[in-house]
Amino acid sequence: MEKTLVTTIRVALAFALAVPFVVMAGALPDTLYPHILGKALYFRLVVELAFAAWLYLIIRYPAYRLPRSWLLVALVAYLLVALAASFTGVSLSRSIWSSYERMQGWVSLAHYTVFALMLASVLRSFGHWWVMLNVNLLAGFVVGLLGIYELATGDDAERMRGTFGNSTFLASYTLVNAFIAAAFLAHSLAARRNPRTGESESLPNVLSPALMRSFWVVVLCLDLLVMDQTATRGATVGLATGIALILVACVIRGESRALRVVCLSAVIGIPMFVALPFLLRDNPIVVGLAQSSPTLERFIFSTPEHPSLRSRIFSAEIGMEAFTEKPMLGWGPENYYAAYDTRVNGEAAVNLERFDQAHNRIVEELVTTGGIGLAAYLAVWLCLGWLFVAKIRRLPLDGWLFAMAIGSGFVGYFVQNLFLFDTPGPTVQLYLLIGFSLYLGSAPVASAFDTDWTPQTTARPLRGILGRIETAVTRTTMAQVAVAVVIGIPALWLCYLLVVGPYIGARNTFVSLTGARTTGERFAAYNTAVSASPGLANETVRRFVNFVIAHRDKLSDDERATALEIARRDVEAGVRREPMEWRLHLELAQLYNQSSEDAPELIGSARRHTDAAAAIAPGRVEVLRLKVQQYFYEGDKEAAIDLIDSYFEQAEPYLEEDTDTYWYLDTMRDAISGEQ
Repeated sequence: MEKTLVTTIRVALAFALAVPFVVMAGALPDTLYPHILGKALYFRLVVELAFAAWLYLIIRYPAYRLPRSWLLVALVAYLLVALAASFTGVSLSRSIWSSYERMQGWVSLAHYTVFALMLASVLRSFGHWWVMLNVNLLAGFVVGLLGIYELATGDDAERMRGTFGNSTFLASYTLVNAFIAAAFLAHSLAARRNPRTGESESLPNVLSPALMRSFWVVVLCLDLLVMDQTATRGATVGLATGIALILVACVIRGESRALRVVCLSAVIGIPMFVALPFLLRDNPIVVGLAQSSPTLERFIFSTPEHPSLRSRIFSAEIGMEAFTEKPMLGWGPENYYAAYDTRVNGEAAVNLERFDQAHNRIVEELVTTGGIGLAAYLAVWLCLGWLFVAKIRRLPLDGWLFAMAIGSGFVGYFVQNLFLFDTPGPTVQLYLLIGFSLYLGSAPVASAFDTDWTPQTTARPLRGILGRIETAVTRTTMAQVAVAVVIGIPALWLCYLLVVGPYIGARNTFVSLTGARTTGERFAAYNTAVSASPGLANETVRRFVNFVIAHRDKLSDDERATALEIARRDVEAGVRREPMEWRLHLELAQLYNQSSEDAPELIGSARRHTDAAAAIAPGRVEVLRLKVQQYFYEGDKEAAIDLIDSYFEQAEPYLEEDTDTYWYLDTMRDAISGEQ
């Protein structure tokens, strides 16, 4: 039984590393956000099934319980603080469930944490971790090949996206993978000089050291190539920071004076090498190099005035303002959009960008979980840093190089997240390494990198009612069956609630908006989507309202009435779930205004929702356009034109005529003036 459970869990956790390949399109049923949703739901399903078996394992066999450590305490504390912030934030539903577009929230955080704990529990030697981490490298190798195929087939995208559908997410994934490959390569090369392990260190007997080194070199080079083709500056900065950390460590611990001098020269020379292309950006040689490297090109020709950089600066400034309003536990996880939209105005609002994430993890934590949440988040990283520092200085060279590369992978991920945010796929990589860190913290220094070491753990006896349950389970078969049933039934319920329900919701939302279907079929699919996953339903509601607005002329009178009633009912429910979601008010107001051509009494309802949207997000240009539309439908065309003119006058210093905002408002003004 013990062997079966452990093997099952290990295999399930290995399958979890196939997350990058799950895309809900093509061979799989189409859903919303196919590159995000499928990965998140697949990972949840695998983790939940493994978790059910793991719970039974640690009850029946106490030796698999995790030893106490500060890192374990920090992980659990951060999870609990995030839960507390969810209850005190502006939308519990959003904090728990996130959205179809992101699929993060507290539910996903809990899955990531449990994933790391299970890894540390059942992978009990470096040999086990050797297999798991190389399975991850194999997955990364295939991801890289798919990226090369994308280039070879002439994809129209300027930057490689791979199976992630987003260049930055792909770069984040390959960043961590590259450091893992470098860790194995360095460990293998150094182990040849280690008399304790010899040439075939950490390798299963059937594998050749030369073969594996070739594999690690190929994976490393492929990861770096893919990262370059993504042209992602944040990941590149993270990579450079991790490499710099390794060089500094080699300066401190290098075995020879020559090695220390070379590493020190590299540390000093890297900043100069990085600055040189900026200083010579007009040089033909530099321009030619930039054309061969998408990442170098983006770096060289980036300026402080670049829209991407300016928008992130605006986001950070607005986020810090929002933090001062809720400094303790923040606005709630995944509620950054509420803090941002409430305050955005002026130049930051012109480009119609929505920041539902801060694109800076420190700002994100401050705004969404407050000072307490940031402290808990940083505590995890501090524990990781302390663990590696404490272990590394006592390890032999081969183990030191491996741990140093893994630690640099953490640093690289942390740095690149100062420009991005967590998402399914890359986050699995992070918690895979956290699981390894939990193992490293519990293993004796002398045995941490031995493949044949088996830990001899002493189970901690439980007390009270838990102790009596443990005794009963270990003594009677009926009690063991009862525990399995008690664990199994809730596990199946969680699988439906957290995996099947969101899948049905996302699938039926897609069905209700696409294809050649009758209106009745669309309404039925929509109602199924909303009821299957209420916590994520606001995306479905918003898309439905917009669909009705776009296709209202094709609906019969009865269908219009039904659609209007559904929209009213579900927008009200959506506002209760997310009181700060101004777009629900905006879209229902637009539908009411459009429907007022047949039912003039709806103008008043539209005005109420227009005012509600303006109260929540007064600086959003979309709300300004809605107010112009509202005046028009109310017959006050002069007020509509005055509102546009006033905005043009106020925004003159930064509103360019080639922007969508200018074009849309100018077109509205011309249309209203023509009516006059």
